[in-house]
Amino acid sequence: RFPGGMKLAADYIRSKGMVPGLWFEMESLGPACQYFNGPTHLVKRDGVPLTVGARRFWDMEDPWVVDYLSQKVIGQLKDSGFGYLKVDYNETMGMGCDGGDSLGDGLQRKIAASRRFFQRIREEIPGIVIENCSSGGHRLTPAFMELVSQASFSDAHETTAIPLIAANLHRVIKPEQSQIWAVLRVEDSDSRLYYSLAATMLGRMCLSGDIHNLSQDQWDIVDQGMAFYRQAAQIIQNGTTGLHQCDPKSY
Repeated sequence: RFPGGMKLAADYIRSKGMVPGLWFEMESLGPACQYFNGPTHLVKRDGVPLTVGARRFWDMEDPWVVDYLSQKVIGQLKDSGFGYLKVDYNETMGMGCDGGDSLGDGLQRKIAASRRFFQRIREEIPGIVIENCSSGGHRLTPAFMELVSQASFSDAHETTAIPLIAANLHRVIKPEQSQIWAVLRVEDSDSRLYYSLAATMLGRMCLSGDIHNLSQDQWDIVDQGMAFYRQAAQIIQNGTTGLHQCDPKSY
């Protein structure tokens, strides 16, 4: 898919005035990985590799794993000149794992080791923009968010409840770090486009959906939304969130 290598692709993206990004789900591995059935470097529970669905997990406390991922992740980012890293983590270890005084203590140690790897990325690639994953929300904590630039606010990308969810996230992470996705569809009415774009005012505006197929009239609405967002950007970055409590029966 990349006959000239990843660096050539990244260089081309930069030549167009953009910052190239790379996606990794670096802490887990699937059945096609050569190490999937070699349990030496994997997280275990009761001495057996912890398996969830089709995933197993690297033992981030293992120096071999850190060296391996340093080559595969940090090395790739540095050698190819990527300036943006999106991290995903789409599974859970459940109640915990071996390696501590209890399953929970073992899990805490693995999470702390993962955080140290985030720190290593920051140290070896100064200035890199890291997008931390949200998924189940287990990474939207101060310990991780202080090491990254931003995180997706939720996986609820197309529900009309997005403003409610995004507002609730103000309790957890800064609006300037909270990526709110405006998923724009060709079949959306003008009012729906405005609604989706307005929801991003509760965090960082991100565009997704049918953005390559929107009509010119629809793009005019998006341009209006982006222009208005830029006027509010300083408030989103430096403002104060006020709580007006409401108890909805249903979203």
